[in-house]
Amino acid sequence: MKKNQIYSILSLKIMFAMIFILLWIMPKGIFSSSGKPAARLGDRTAHGGSIVAGCSTVFICGKPAARVGDMHVCPMMNPTNPPTPHVGGPIVMGSPTVIIGGMPAARVGDMATCSGPPDTIVLGCPTVLIGVGGAGQPKKYSENYIRSKYNKSVIITEKEFKRIKIKKR
Repeated sequence: MKKNQIYSILSLKIMFAMIFILLWIMPKGIFSSSGKPAARLGDRTAHGGSIVAGCSTVFICGKPAARVGDMHVCPMMNPTNPPTPHVGGPIVMGSPTVIIGGMPAARVGDMATCSGPPDTIVLGCPTVLIGVGGAGQPKKYSENYIRSKYNKSVIITEKEFKRIKIKKR
């Protein structure tokens, strides 16, 4: 086989692999997510303000993670005479399934309070997506289910060990 033929065959294999990825894998959602970007200290809100507090022990894209209860500032003014500032307030919505430092994680689209209309987070870390959790697994399994599924030893915690009744064979 000539060198050019080998390169042609390799090129065809690469091309078919790319087509496979584009037509088969990507539409199935393997590369997509229903999550929202995670909010952090300094991220912007719809009123032009920013988040001014975050969790000092969890960093997202190099900045402290924002959570429900963390504060934001708002530079907008109410159209009263004299104008009064919105000031800002705490973030009041977050992820029900992702907890950071004991509080729900804040994401793009989550709400924060203001003395004016509610404010929303509009900027977050695009590489860290926080989604809504799935159904999960039931907490208790029957002994028969575990044996049929794994048919081998099962690791259990000390708390679960106290509830197990050992049967003699």
